[in-house]
Amino acid sequence: FNILLCSACNCEPGDLERHAHSLKGAAANIGAPGLRNLAADLEVLAKTADWQAAKNMLPEVEREAKSVRQQLQQSYGRAVVDAGF
Repeated sequence: FNILLCSACNCEPGDLERHAHSLKGAAANIGAPGLRNLAADLEVLAKTADWQAAKNMLPEVEREAKSVRQQLQQSYGRAVVDAGF
């Protein structure tokens, strides 16, 4: 999440777009459609350089990512932390 925040705060379109795209793919791979959709929206905002909207969206992305991580930890335990999620 911190890398998304830094990219948005520094108005780095290529970085934010790339990281949002990676998050979108990871979320899709683990079956987290809410996080996937938020990442897709963030990717579009990066492409259009809508920095204020991207920054405003980050708390929601962070909340959803934390929720997904908690769900994964409940299902898979310590392996989630060891894998870096």
